[in-house]
Amino acid sequence: MSCKSPQLTSSSVDGKFVGKGETNSNLELILTNDNRFQYWERFGHGSDYTEGTWERENDMLILNSKSLSEYEQALEGISSGRWISFENSEWKITRNELVELGNNKRRLKRR
Repeated sequence: MSCKSPQLTSSSVDGKFVGKGETNSNLELILTNDNRFQYWERFGHGSDYTEGTWERENDMLILNSKSLSEYEQALEGISSGRWISFENSEWKITRNELVELGNNKRRLKRR
């Protein structure tokens, strides 16, 4: 009998995760089973946003934002929020929680 915990599957990772940011903002991450994600940091009347692809490596989730087209960059410049860019952003996967590694250390719980 093995003492190892079972490997997480992509179906155990996809779903909706929420949390609170440093400035009491509401954080939301949606992971779909086709390895895409959407992320919001909502505060007051605005929200910061990004979307892209995710992959899992053992107990790590890695997020990479898509590149914005020139048109999308122009729209972002006049919006009330800003585009967040994740480049190989690493998140530790636990049973019902994602914890960002690095400077921000955001913590999101499965909803």
